[in-house]
Amino acid sequence: MHAMETPLRLLILLICGSVGNTKDLVPSTLASSMFIHSGEDWGLAGARSEQEAHPSVRMVWVELAVEARDEGDKAWYFAAPEAFRGNLTSAYNGELSFSLHHSARPPPSTRRRMPPPNQALDGADVIIEAACGHSLMIPSLIDPARGVPTAYAIRLHEDAGWIDSRTGLAASRLSFLGVLAHLSGIKIRGSFYTAAEAVRIAEVRLRASSNP
Repeated sequence: MHAMETPLRLLILLICGSVGNTKDLVPSTLASSMFIHSGEDWGLAGARSEQEAHPSVRMVWVELAVEARDEGDKAWYFAAPEAFRGNLTSAYNGELSFSLHHSARPPPSTRRRMPPPNQALDGADVIIEAACGHSLMIPSLIDPARGVPTAYAIRLHEDAGWIDSRTGLAASRLSFLGVLAHLSGIKIRGSFYTAAEAVRIAEVRLRASSNP
């Protein structure tokens, strides 16, 4: 390691290991899923690292989106594919954007929101994970009442409301860069009610910062 390495880089190395090679990362769109011909290897997951979604949840490709349906009160997330993983430090101060809406909701008589979570991650609307298990989350972002496609855009910066899973406090610049350097998962919440529902996600993009 060269003597000119910055203290910040050294600290990132300690969080999750080597930062790796960044020479192939370029500005603008780093990864995207438009779902034009397929589901593009999107999956389903639980809130915590390597936690699977309940087997009753099913996902299918529909025109320009993927749709997942559940039959009850099990929390689950849309999970991004390999294209959204790896050393993505160039996404720092960039943006994660997507479109999400309910294609089917429970009838009003049974439309009850899921109860408050027992752990912070269970209440997250968006989660980004590092390979070492370190996660950052955004709560209270998605409006589940929307029955039409609704666009969301989240700044990938510590000032945008992200919470650190290790401390339960606001994420720091160091923790953000550490997670992005070893990004192993992006999860977007799909379950909101205690009864059957169907949710579609579309137009997912991960963009680099225009002002790095």
